[in-house]
Amino acid sequence: MAVSFITTFCAATLLFLPITVLRVSSSQQVTLGLIALFVALFAITIMLMMKARRAEVFGACAAYAAVLVVFVSGDFAGGG
Repeated sequence: MAVSFITTFCAATLLFLPITVLRVSSSQQVTLGLIALFVALFAITIMLMMKARRAEVFGACAAYAAVLVVFVSGDFAGGG
């Protein structure tokens, strides 16, 4: 029960925290650094919580980074 709660909390945090933080980032360098930071945290979380092989961690991190980059590059508010 506790493991499920911790895993779910980490997954939700790693999905919603970057969205919140990246919305207020000011420059491209800061945004790129934040994406790198969140992808590294994601990789560490996967390695600690799962028994995934290196290739599986790499694939998951690539997908996670792609989602963050699409979020940053997209204009979802419709302004501009």
